[in-house]
Amino acid sequence: MTRFVFVFLFLCIFAICNGQICSGPGTGPVVCCSGYVWVDSSKSCEPCAVGFFGPQCAMSCGYPSYGKDCQSTCFCSNEMCHHVKGCFENQHEVTISRLCSGPSGLECCTGYFWNSTLITCEPCNIGFNGPNCKEQCIYPSYGKDCQLTCNCSKESCSQVYGCHKSKVTLQF
Repeated sequence: MTRFVFVFLFLCIFAICNGQICSGPGTGPVVCCSGYVWVDSSKSCEPCAVGFFGPQCAMSCGYPSYGKDCQSTCFCSNEMCHHVKGCFENQHEVTISRLCSGPSGLECCTGYFWNSTLITCEPCNIGFNGPNCKEQCIYPSYGKDCQLTCNCSKESCSQVYGCHKSKVTLQF
């Protein structure tokens, strides 16, 4: 009975109570559940920052969603909606909000890329996300900010358009 209590407390501390670990010690490296990210300083899985979600908290909320767990809704245009803060009062705030601190100083936030022609950070093109919009949507995700899900095979799923209809070849 004492051994059972010890095992239960161990599981509670490391898997249930302390951080949403989906796999880890004994089965390989620690993998946090979706909606959590590993934080070395606390040695635990912690919830995503406000405005982010998914595996390793790598995706930002897609318009019109914003905030904690992407549960709030913007009632403004896509350009005026920030994935963390919601609707902005003016365009100047939007431009500033797209800048984040990075290893080399200020850079475009995740989900934006630098447009040298317009001299501003622009949202990722459809089918891309991540830092500098260099990451393609990963199957089964597709679309703007990779927010949509394909209901077809990987081969039939476009990162931009979703499921392709099979080409029909007519024979005469």
